[in-house]
Amino acid sequence: RDPSSAFAKMPFCNSALGIDERIEDMIKRLNVTDKINLMNQDGPKLPQMGLNGYRWWEEATHGISPPRNGQKTATETNFPFPITTGMSFNRTLWRKTGEHIAREARAFANVGDEYSTFWTPVVNLAREPRWGRNIETPGEDPYLSGEYAASFVNGFQEAPEDPGHIMASACCKHYVANEMESSDIAGFQTDRRHFDATVPIQDLVDSYMVPFQACVEKGRVTSLMCSYNAVNGVPSCANDWLLTTVARENWGFDGAIVSDCDADSDVFNSHHYTATPEEAVRDVLRAGTDVDCGGFVSQYALSALQKGVITEVDLDVRLRYQFRLRMRLGHFDPPSPLDGLQPEDVVCTEYAKALSRDGAAQGATLLKNDGGLLPL
Repeated sequence: RDPSSAFAKMPFCNSALGIDERIEDMIKRLNVTDKINLMNQDGPKLPQMGLNGYRWWEEATHGISPPRNGQKTATETNFPFPITTGMSFNRTLWRKTGEHIAREARAFANVGDEYSTFWTPVVNLAREPRWGRNIETPGEDPYLSGEYAASFVNGFQEAPEDPGHIMASACCKHYVANEMESSDIAGFQTDRRHFDATVPIQDLVDSYMVPFQACVEKGRVTSLMCSYNAVNGVPSCANDWLLTTVARENWGFDGAIVSDCDADSDVFNSHHYTATPEEAVRDVLRAGTDVDCGGFVSQYALSALQKGVITEVDLDVRLRYQFRLRMRLGHFDPPSPLDGLQPEDVVCTEYAKALSRDGAAQGATLLKNDGGLLPL
């Protein structure tokens, strides 16, 4: 992004060009090894383009997590868990919370202590009280969860001072029907990596998909995460109906799809959906998974190419979605107003602390023991 650099004269750094032209310029500068390594959540350095490595995995469910606290970023604001703020039924609160978390994230990124893609919010339904991650969700109701997702994501991604870019990328997860960690009932034991969620299509569309659809259509989210489990026999990350037909073609999703960590591996190792790991690589790429968290695709993509199971075009399709998202973040553009955000401007300010306290207060419900009806 240094205008005096020789790399700044490359077409992919020319913000006056169309985004597709810039993306194709990036892809043509990559060799096969680069392309394979870019499939991983920890992308490689690309010295031929002047690019440092890029990490896709950051978290921000109720504040930046895990923070890489440096000299300028000693602290970060923590907000109530979504299960609390969800009970406020307040879209404005949800949007403001998302906005402030993203502003802190952008300020951290501007001093080199964060990246730009955050795997939040969790919009699965809190239908199983034993699920340990209920506190990360806004609740059990599909409509509530969808409205939370849309409001939080709008605030997280959109900044009025720079409408041409997103402030930070949000990711609605875990797509879809992923509401359990493990279960042992009547001698039947399973866990999220092996579970096949058998869901009638009406229940899937009317309940489990509703928050994700709102996240895409109303929230304009720039990332989705495919889940560990299978849905009606097909692992989520290898499910072209979920990722391409529904999300991209029906809902109009145009961002990047990331796998939950090792979910691509689970297609072969846990679900035994394919006969070989190379076939699992083929299926997750062609279904629509753009970023592999865990390294499975990078491990087996070369042998898949050598055996003719995939082609280089399969990698290029996924890279186009990766680079499109990074373009929208402004990674290859001249500095924008958002690049001026500094930690001291936004982190743990009086406004931030008041907003956090307000979230806790609005999520509380007080009952009056009128007439001493309850023995308290």
